[in-house]
Amino acid sequence: MPVPQEMNFIVEQASCLSLTMVQDVSFIRLTTAILDQYSGQFLSSQSTIRQD
Repeated sequence: MPVPQEMNFIVEQASCLSLTMVQDVSFIRLTTAILDQYSGQFLSSQSTIRQD
């Protein structure tokens, strides 16, 4: 059985890992939203050019 100091270390490491995973997911969602917005603007400008 781990001693209290080891248990605190394990909990701290698990918390850091969990926070890192949440930050990664947030970054991926933000990046995807930006890319979706950019590609939508790019496609709109391309269709305007083709109509001319």
